[in-house]
Amino acid sequence: MSRAQFPASRPRPRSAKSDFVVRKTIDRDLDRLAEIHAACYPDGRTTTSRLARFTHNPLGTIEAARTVLSEGRIVGHAFLFDTKTSFGGRMVPSVGIATVGIAPEERGRGFATLLLNALHDEARERGACVSVLHAFRHAFYKRVGYVATSPTVRARISPRALPPRSSTGLVTRAAKKGDRKTIEHLYSNSLSTNTGWIARSRSYWDELFTNERLHFSVVQNEDR
Repeated sequence: MSRAQFPASRPRPRSAKSDFVVRKTIDRDLDRLAEIHAACYPDGRTTTSRLARFTHNPLGTIEAARTVLSEGRIVGHAFLFDTKTSFGGRMVPSVGIATVGIAPEERGRGFATLLLNALHDEARERGACVSVLHAFRHAFYKRVGYVATSPTVRARISPRALPPRSSTGLVTRAAKKGDRKTIEHLYSNSLSTNTGWIARSRSYWDELFTNERLHFSVVQNEDR
């Protein structure tokens, strides 16, 4: 994950066209954006699921999506989400930048840099203090002002590999439906003591709890 306090706007790359535009996404953009998304993020997702990410993203609606145009052609996309991030226990206004993608045939012309500059400008206007993103190309984002922070490591394990009981009497078990309120409460409390944690909306929690690939486990001490 990378963060940047917004640097000063940078000049347009010479290779980029002067009529470069970043605007809010509208419905008629979606088919082309799904094509670009599939080229930038090739995986097993269907066109329907890709379209849903633009219109019903757990972090925001289509209002957060941005379409990139050059000479009237759609050449890329991104998201700019309004977020709040904890710093030393204090929540500050921030933005989350995600799903940055430029059509393969349009790469090498400076469009990605122009896109990041435009998103930073919009974030400043909103009063955000910092932007947060998960970088796939760290060298590129470093050039536009980002720095790496604590890495996130994901380990895929079977829930059955978790020990059911520790020597101290703690019990690990699969979360139940009734545990959701407590899990959300514990996360919310942790925001007040940690740095870099993003406040989660109800729709984001809904996405986590309905994702069939995720399994929540809880550690219980007697009845707590």
